[in-house]
Amino acid sequence: MSKKLSLCRCWRSETFPLCDGSHKAYNEEYNDNVGPVNIEWDDDSEEYNESKTLAEPDIQSMNASTELSSLEMIDSNGSGDNGSHTSSHSNDDSNLF
Repeated sequence: MSKKLSLCRCWRSETFPLCDGSHKAYNEEYNDNVGPVNIEWDDDSEEYNESKTLAEPDIQSMNASTELSSLEMIDSNGSGDNGSHTSSHSNDDSNLF
């Protein structure tokens, strides 16, 4: 059995997130062409509401990365970074984008 759903994209629907046709008045007023997203799917499966993942999250990896980020920096000579170095990074963010 096939199911259909229309989702609002004009943000004017009284039944949001479902479309109620409000986009028609919006399109007329603003000379736009927005309409709903129409979704259709087969509802033959009893498992369609189940979410599945490939594997459980690797908590050990998450903990390891947190622990590594808290370690003090070691330079190439093996000595610890005491924070007295100067950074070449400026506070100018204008070239980021």
